[in-house]
Amino acid sequence: MNKEREHFKRNFSAYRSMWIIVTFDLPTLTPAQKKAYTTFRKFLLSDGFSMHQYSVYV
Repeated sequence: MNKEREHFKRNFSAYRSMWIIVTFDLPTLTPAQKKAYTTFRKFLLSDGFSMHQYSVYV
């Protein structure tokens, strides 16, 4: 086994992963703003994110 593979096996495991966290604060005063908020939220959910708390998706 070459040195690069040994280094990779030694330093990475199945338990390591990367988290992508999305935080946002969008205005929701007008119907158009509410629609934009809903569209963005649905996009995040369809892309595999889940709500951690309001306006925070992981």
